[in-house]
Amino acid sequence: MASWLAGCDGASTESTDLRPAPAHVRERDVEIPAARDDGSIPLAVTVLDDEVGFLLSVRTGTPTALLSIARIVSPSGRILHTESGPIDDPSVDSLIASIGWAGEGELALFLPNAPVVGAMPGTWRIDIVHEDGEPLADAHLITVRRSAHDRERRLDLAIMDASGAGVAEYAQGATPRAARRARSARAVQHAAMDEVLAPHALGIGRIDVLPRAPRRLRGTLSMDGGSEADLCREAVRAADPWSLPVVIVDGFSGDGDEAEELIGWAPVPGVLREPDSAGSCVFVGSHRDVEDDDERQAAFAMTLLHEAGHFMGLEHVSEFDGRLFDRLDDTRECHIGDVDGRDDERFDVAGEIDGVIDDFECGRAGGADNLMFWSGVPEFAPFRLSDQQADVLRAHPLFHPLE
Repeated sequence: MASWLAGCDGASTESTDLRPAPAHVRERDVEIPAARDDGSIPLAVTVLDDEVGFLLSVRTGTPTALLSIARIVSPSGRILHTESGPIDDPSVDSLIASIGWAGEGELALFLPNAPVVGAMPGTWRIDIVHEDGEPLADAHLITVRRSAHDRERRLDLAIMDASGAGVAEYAQGATPRAARRARSARAVQHAAMDEVLAPHALGIGRIDVLPRAPRRLRGTLSMDGGSEADLCREAVRAADPWSLPVVIVDGFSGDGDEAEELIGWAPVPGVLREPDSAGSCVFVGSHRDVEDDDERQAAFAMTLLHEAGHFMGLEHVSEFDGRLFDRLDDTRECHIGDVDGRDDERFDVAGEIDGVIDDFECGRAGGADNLMFWSGVPEFAPFRLSDQQADVLRAHPLFHPLE
């Protein structure tokens, strides 16, 4: 989120890829065929009859090479997504995304992310375009089994502090009194996230506290300096391989003012268990500027959950320009032409005609109380998820059945 926006605590763990996949998922490699004459690589991804979702990740041998998805065709033969034109500025025609899929050296696709996707079993045809025209290095598939799909599910978190001054809630080696306060604060965060998830039989499981990031990586995250890959590497290697790695930073920097206004960032979607990937973790600001402790815990929890939603395939219900929206049928949209400059009488906030939708212009009727609204201010708490948003999360490999 860009404005305002836990139960049991596990010990720090040492990640290992030798741990078998949990029972609710399957893993397998995808065969990489030769490229077509036009340079596209036609992947055939087979989903079994008892599988309800998949996360596909592909990588190149050149870390800086651009990848994109040129076409996605469902097992029924329906074309769900196409991209054409320059790989870094494509023309997108899609039923399942508001923008294109692209990445440097790697790319991830999670489905189903919208009701229009339809039945999952069968062979999916996914065309990958690589700007260098070289073969893919690997393609890996993680699927979710139907047998556990309707049970209560939990998301485990593994949190690493990379802030400059340190965040007391995620410090190791604290005094017994400080440790009790930290556990209490994490419990408040846990409860705040559960309040959003519980109506959908979802929730937060473990919150593991990881060792603090190396001193050289602490502070503000530069969005164009490459440090996100180094931080993800530290977090993924220390985290349980089937938990979501979360990195706390002081803030964000980069070209222009947009990066400095961020208080969280995540890939849409992320990749799992890839220590050398910048797309394998989420970043959350420390929220140190929020003076009231209760408000700070709530703000941190909602930002974390918002970024986790992105990591698992959720888009903003409405983007800041009020022109791009998610592809779900039960989320409210806020259109710039309807609200730009509109006053909010309830909160006595004057609107401003500036080409940007804000929470007060949109209000609850425009989705400002949705967890995945592009901004997020406390006046519209408690935040909520729609049923279809929850369905997307439920089908993701990181949400495991409650033991």
